[in-house]
Amino acid sequence: MLVFCIIASLYGLLLVSSASRVNGRTNTSQLVVQSIGIVLGIGAFVVLSKSSLSFVRRRWIAFSAVGLLFIMSLLVFGKGGDETGNQAWIRFTALNIGIQPAEVVKLPFIIIVAHLFSKDRETSVLNMPANAFRAPLLFLVFAGTIVIVSGDLGSSLVYLFILIFMTFSAGIYKRWILLEAAFAGGGVVALWNFVLKDTQKNRILAPYDPSIDPTGRNITWQPRQSAKAIADGGLFGQGLYKGRLTQAGAIPQQHTDFIFSAAGEEFGFIGCMLIITLQLIIIGRCIYIGCRTTNKFSHLICIGVAGMLIGQMVENIGMCLALLPVVGITLPFFSYGGTSVMVCFATVGLVAQVKYNGDFVPLKKAGRRRYMSSG
Repeated sequence: MLVFCIIASLYGLLLVSSASRVNGRTNTSQLVVQSIGIVLGIGAFVVLSKSSLSFVRRRWIAFSAVGLLFIMSLLVFGKGGDETGNQAWIRFTALNIGIQPAEVVKLPFIIIVAHLFSKDRETSVLNMPANAFRAPLLFLVFAGTIVIVSGDLGSSLVYLFILIFMTFSAGIYKRWILLEAAFAGGGVVALWNFVLKDTQKNRILAPYDPSIDPTGRNITWQPRQSAKAIADGGLFGQGLYKGRLTQAGAIPQQHTDFIFSAAGEEFGFIGCMLIITLQLIIIGRCIYIGCRTTNKFSHLICIGVAGMLIGQMVENIGMCLALLPVVGITLPFFSYGGTSVMVCFATVGLVAQVKYNGDFVPLKKAGRRRYMSSG
């Protein structure tokens, strides 16, 4: 799993070097930041793969408090990003680097939800209203804080993906899932009417309502150019550093949320399929380890990480193909962003720890012994 993560991040580094070129020269500062993020991410993978999940689990309250405080620190230290214009970064101007708290907090969020859904062993206890709604309430607190404080709708959607995957895997009764869905629907309505700005609403609706951007030169310009670049790449692409739109800088901030279009134009369909294949291998490994563990907490950790990666991959590629709204979500291991790549390595490191902690049962030795969801 670590090998495939490294291969994916190195491929992403190559794409960043092409998408960030200005006047024929690669932006070396971005390559340095991304390289440092990869190295630190590998270190985080190693540390977390050798850590104790029980030690981490016992401190879930501390994780909750620190996570919320970290996000709320954006009220004081938050800076806008060139990519989205929201206040989602804490910038260190002297070092020319930034940290995105919403990315970092994904790790404790997965741990906290896994703890809440696994602390009650009996299905009847887990499915009591007070227990079934703990994690959704936690999601509303985290996601709502992110949107209100920073305006980062994309990160909030990733938290929703994580919660959905972990809820279904936790064994909660269908009636509570339906009530949670209704509860979440009410939250979405409130978010839409009282929190989101008109510009954010238009970005969500633009792919499905041509009247919002009839000329295609405002809200939908970026995804349309991205889809065009992918189409121009054909089967084998135009070659590294030879993509017409990529090298002309026709896709704003292509090295971040739209890195998939650089792969499509310069490496073609083959290059795009390589990205998807690497992602699916990593995701598949997370799910496999989660299904072979005998511990419910460990199982939910793996499913939460898989949900995070699936949500980001689907949304990112969807908006690069002009099929889904542009909400600012990175492509795991590939997009430029030191914080993003570090968190991806760290979360997968948690999955590796599950394999090493003794709860994992290899398929050839398992027989009929494997973790079964209580639902």
